[in-house]
Amino acid sequence: MNATRPAAENTQRNVLISRFVTARRATEAICRPLASEDYVIQSSSDTSPPKWHLAHITWFLENFVLAHFNPAYA
Repeated sequence: MNATRPAAENTQRNVLISRFVTARRATEAICRPLASEDYVIQSSSDTSPPKWHLAHITWFLENFVLAHFNPAYA
C-alpha cells in the first residue's frame, strides 16, 4: 500500500484495477475466436468492428480513470 495515499483512495484504486483486469480478460476471451479479417473497417451501419470497441474502451480508461489518479498522465 502506498503510504502517501489515504486508505480509501488505495481501496478505490485497487477496485478499479480489478474491474479493469476482469473486463480486459473478458474482452480478450470474446475476441479470441475472431480472425484478423473480423477487425477491418465497419461493413454495416448496424455494428462496429471489434477494433473500434477496443479503442473506445482504451480511450475511456485513459481519460476517465488513469487521468483521474495521475493528473500528469499523457
